[in-house]
Amino acid sequence: MNFCWPSTSGLIILAVLAFVTPFWDFAVVKKLKTAPNSSLRIRFYCLTLLSLWALAIACWFWRGGVILPAWHGIVRPAWLFSSPLRTWTLRVILVGFFALALAPGLHCLFQPKRIGAYTRAYKSVAFLLPHTQPERLLFAFLSVSAGVCEEWIFRGFVLQTLHGTMCLPWIAALVVSSILFGWNHLYQGSRALLTTTVTGLALGLAAVSSGGLVLPIILHTFLDLQLLLVFRPAIPADVRPSTTDSPPVHETLAPR
Repeated sequence: MNFCWPSTSGLIILAVLAFVTPFWDFAVVKKLKTAPNSSLRIRFYCLTLLSLWALAIACWFWRGGVILPAWHGIVRPAWLFSSPLRTWTLRVILVGFFALALAPGLHCLFQPKRIGAYTRAYKSVAFLLPHTQPERLLFAFLSVSAGVCEEWIFRGFVLQTLHGTMCLPWIAALVVSSILFGWNHLYQGSRALLTTTVTGLALGLAAVSSGGLVLPIILHTFLDLQLLLVFRPAIPADVRPSTTDSPPVHETLAPR
């Protein structure tokens, strides 16, 4: 493959994702850490929504409006998908990964008494998570928006630009797009940078395997929405856990 530079507009979007969006919300996040309150969280959610949709629409137009239904310029690697054994092995690995990632939400859904333990486990990022009913409603919309927009951006625009336009090998494009995805969650801390990078790899493989963005959008959305199940600062007395409850072993992701 011969390396090719994308258009100026494509380079601008990549530069924004690499050097602007990972840092734009640091000031608001710092304020939230210092003095968390509902109005500031709502402001943070609204600013995040605005930036997500603005970037997603820009990427959608740049790709000619063909991001969602199918790939544009992506060739699935024959060495991985020409063999039924390798293809099904990949699918089994992906099913196992996302089953584990979604386990906290299912755990809290069917065993509400565990919610308290999960809520305590999120103490370090509680300042970012919704506490009131209006916050939870806005966070739900933010979770759906993150699922749609971030897949448009990172698996749609970035992955397809790196491979289909710049002619990077697909595995290199997948790794770079996943690192950039994790880099844009730097505001959540260094641990989240690692976990979101790994999740980005899984979502990228889901996109390549399924041949489009519908599957990763659905998975991404549920990963974010499950936070509404596992984080509930005010827990009714009848489901409040005992003091012997141990902290959960799973961790999920917050939306951008």
